[in-house]
Amino acid sequence: MTMITYGSLLLSCAVLLAPRGYAQTGGINPSPATVSPPASAHYMQGRFSPNALAAIDGMADLYCDTLGKVISMKWSYSVAPTGGNVPQAPRTFGWQSVPLDFWPTAVGYANQNLYVAGKRYNGRTLVQEWGVDYTGFPASEPSFQPRTIMNRDVPGESVIRWLFPLVRELQPLVGPRSTHLLVQFADSFDVGTVDIATGTVNVVFAAQLFPDLLVAERDIAWGVRHNQLGNLYVLQPSEPSLTGPILFADSERDGIVDSIQVFASPDPFQALIGSPPIDWTLLPAK
Repeated sequence: MTMITYGSLLLSCAVLLAPRGYAQTGGINPSPATVSPPASAHYMQGRFSPNALAAIDGMADLYCDTLGKVISMKWSYSVAPTGGNVPQAPRTFGWQSVPLDFWPTAVGYANQNLYVAGKRYNGRTLVQEWGVDYTGFPASEPSFQPRTIMNRDVPGESVIRWLFPLVRELQPLVGPRSTHLLVQFADSFDVGTVDIATGTVNVVFAAQLFPDLLVAERDIAWGVRHNQLGNLYVLQPSEPSLTGPILFADSERDGIVDSIQVFASPDPFQALIGSPPIDWTLLPAK
């Protein structure tokens, strides 16, 4: 059995599209393009650890290459040793690249699926849910089954700059852990939600009312579970010296953002979520 390595995971389009039923994600004729490509997304988009790979501590970093029309994953895993007094097995790394027929602008992970936002050649904005099949991993690469959630052309919602699944932690939890994606649109800078089941878009914070959302340098989204403040979704600038972050808070941990807080500099933000005795952990991408 061949294990995944950097060399074996650098996949060609033919390998990705032929062996395990992976199809091009769309069916739109890729030429000629009728709109210009969107601005490039922040390359590093997050990390996820699928339950299906828990036995080998499998995880992947997500990367979004907008102009190259590729979503990439840097996989790593460690086969657990057996017996007593056995040293921890070293981690093995490898790359997987998934070519697309649209420009990807954001990617995230929830409900054991990937969620990919992008722009089609005809100008329409889309969001897809990718089911992931790990059969044979790590001897063979995961394959993906895309389902289009949203495919629309609406002024003010032309490009999704970033997305982050809203995590529900209600007990007992009925239904999927994430039912909505938190997103920001590049043309209006409005922040809204996309219903994963229906694709319905709801604007939660309009940039006209919250002008701090208009700062383009804030383009990294991540989440933390705060013991006192609930689930916090952080919109952070690529260069911390430029401006402070924005916090979207879900105080009830019910998957609904109920407040927004803007920081002029990184210092008070760090004091809020990083100083003892307040405890916080990264929201797990499960």
